[in-house]
Amino acid sequence: MRTLGLTITTEIFEKMRESLFATAPDEGAGYLLCKEYSCFDPWRKEKARRFIVVDFVPISPEDVVSRSHTSITWRTNSFVQALNSAESQGCKLAIVHSHPNGPAGFSQQDDGNESMLWSICRNRRGRSVEFLSVVLTGDNKIRGRIIRGKQAFDDIELTKVIGNRYLIDYPGRGEVEPEDIFDRQTRLLGREFTADMRALRFGVVGCGGTGSPLAHMLARQGAGHVLLIDKDRLDRTGSHRVHLTTLKDAIANAYKVAVISREIRRIGLKTQVAMVQEWVSATDAFEALKSCDIIFGCTDDNHGRIIINRFAYFYMTPVFDMGLKIKPSKEKPGVFDAFDGRVTIVQPGTACLLCRGVVNPQRASEEQLQRSQPDEYQRRKDEAYIIGGGDPNPVVVNFTTETACMALNELINRLTPLRIEGKNPDQITRKFDRLDGDQYRGEDNTGCRICDNRDFWGLADVDPALYLTA
Repeated sequence: MRTLGLTITTEIFEKMRESLFATAPDEGAGYLLCKEYSCFDPWRKEKARRFIVVDFVPISPEDVVSRSHTSITWRTNSFVQALNSAESQGCKLAIVHSHPNGPAGFSQQDDGNESMLWSICRNRRGRSVEFLSVVLTGDNKIRGRIIRGKQAFDDIELTKVIGNRYLIDYPGRGEVEPEDIFDRQTRLLGREFTADMRALRFGVVGCGGTGSPLAHMLARQGAGHVLLIDKDRLDRTGSHRVHLTTLKDAIANAYKVAVISREIRRIGLKTQVAMVQEWVSATDAFEALKSCDIIFGCTDDNHGRIIINRFAYFYMTPVFDMGLKIKPSKEKPGVFDAFDGRVTIVQPGTACLLCRGVVNPQRASEEQLQRSQPDEYQRRKDEAYIIGGGDPNPVVVNFTTETACMALNELINRLTPLRIEGKNPDQITRKFDRLDGDQYRGEDNTGCRICDNRDFWGLADVDPALYLTA
């Protein structure tokens, strides 16, 4: 089974790096505790696996047998104890060591040492035992693999460190010249950016006014893998703001994901598109979403946002949630109570959508009721128990598109910084009816049972999923 990725928070990465390089130029070593979860790879149509690092444990100096600038060895008893401790916590163990001066990969000595450790494990637990191995270089290149036998190694396809900046690495990164069609993009953002876009897996939840331009731009920036999730069909009143679609598609009441997928393939930039014609809470959609590295939340419903909001923490997968709010004033014609485009970055270390007041939990339950029990929903609405369900809000294509651009710009600034200030905000609100610029802010999330609860960070698969009971 392929291993799609390994995810580390910046907090753990810095703790690991400080420990591993404390003895540089000699090598350092330690252990990582990792949560494993399975997913369905919608591009390859097969089951796959991912790992999330939840802690780093340094190796005691007393357990180090020898170290130099090309090798490090430590007592096998330390490894066995760490393996037992990891298993007792429901984790997979990874050994991690530094190559202060390179190479970005595993040496023959690494192969021999790790095969020896696997043999020790096999003697105690049988041939099905496995563990992970990670190498970190002085210039922050990261390589990972699964040790599943003597001289039997499976590469981890991509490792990402998430925080205010994203560090992405994988075998061969930056070694191949980008296709000439991306020459002008490469001149601004560098050859690694286009390679990273090819390597990363993007999920787009919602394919309407913000999701369609977002998916379109991802393809034109060289994205290798895009997943589209939406159960909605096109209609005449919304078709004018959905990119890549035609009035003919709207008249045919075609699925949004089917049309957008078709048109992205027609662009011809080698983007592999997968689609799920379901709400994000559906099993097929949720399993496919677990295969993604980055998620763009482009849904306008509260229930969908509750799903991806929790997903960001449980699976340590960054979510770039966006929305457009246009609310004309009833008292002052020509004036707006709200005319905002918003992008919120949701991930461990940031405040969630509930803390920011983006999600209305009552409205979320009503939306779920409307989908699962439409007759009961209508009865409650008739009796005035439903707070929503009125006329749709006004939207215009240029404002939804600009909001999508804001979200993509925030991703770029985390992969290849362009901001002079250096630090990236957790939320950006653009006031379209004002000239005083964007508003940036964090949010106090003290005591939140989702985003301030570290027990949920990287918890991954639980029953029920995301600890949601409805």
